[in-house]
Amino acid sequence: MNCRATLQSEGDDRFLIDPQAAIRELCHLIEHHMPAMAPVIRQPDADEYILGADNQSFITSLYQAIEYASPEAGRFYWAAQSWNMLTWQPIILTLASVSLFNLAPDFSRIGIRLQGEMAAGLSLGENAFSDYSGVRAQVGSTDIFCDPAHHLKTFLEQSLNDISVYYPINRNLARRLFADRVLSTLLLLQSLSSQSVATATQPYARLLNTQTEALAEYWLQALELEGASSLMRIPFQSDAFPEGERLALNRKGCCQHFRKADGEVCASCPKNKIPERIRLIQESWSQA
Repeated sequence: MNCRATLQSEGDDRFLIDPQAAIRELCHLIEHHMPAMAPVIRQPDADEYILGADNQSFITSLYQAIEYASPEAGRFYWAAQSWNMLTWQPIILTLASVSLFNLAPDFSRIGIRLQGEMAAGLSLGENAFSDYSGVRAQVGSTDIFCDPAHHLKTFLEQSLNDISVYYPINRNLARRLFADRVLSTLLLLQSLSSQSVATATQPYARLLNTQTEALAEYWLQALELEGASSLMRIPFQSDAFPEGERLALNRKGCCQHFRKADGEVCASCPKNKIPERIRLIQESWSQA
């Protein structure tokens, strides 16, 4: 099974970097672009979510905080939002770590911190990453290794079981939301590459649409989430997207945000028919 596609090009020497330096660089990159996620290198505290630990208190606190903040939204929203909060950081951390630094996070050694109704911040314990610096792979090749996707798939299955014990959640919807986050993270990485984001340890060129689509295919296959989400091309011309098309998320799951008093259906929501989705997405890009 094809399990991994990386972003590097021939001649890329990031594989020679000290893994500890790469981890520090990764933390710096995330802190700069996603300060709410800001990882710290330390052993996780007992009250943080750690895969394989007793996480009842964390899940209960998260769910109840979301319920308290939006009592009118109902249990479908509370469950979906709890799931999104629990999973957004592990997905971003995995894809950024693997794609940019050839590091695979192990979530039995990483803590997810809770701040009210937000799961925000990570604690990176000892040996939180495996180093895959000895392996080279081109986007689209079959020389792919499965362990990074295996760690993320383990997180998906175990955390879904964790939350289901205490609060009912539609498992098909949960998988779709997980897949949506995976693909939206790939779009984020493509956006960063179009901004020529580069540091001393992870220079890389802009990702073409075809490369991002290949990455999407590999990750969904590796996570056994084929069909749970997809990307679509939408006409859009800008300096950052010279192909004349821009990739957008073709969601298959609704995040239930419309159930909040101040909520509405998202531009890319599957409740919108495709022509309306395209129109709303194009408008959001033009206003950005």
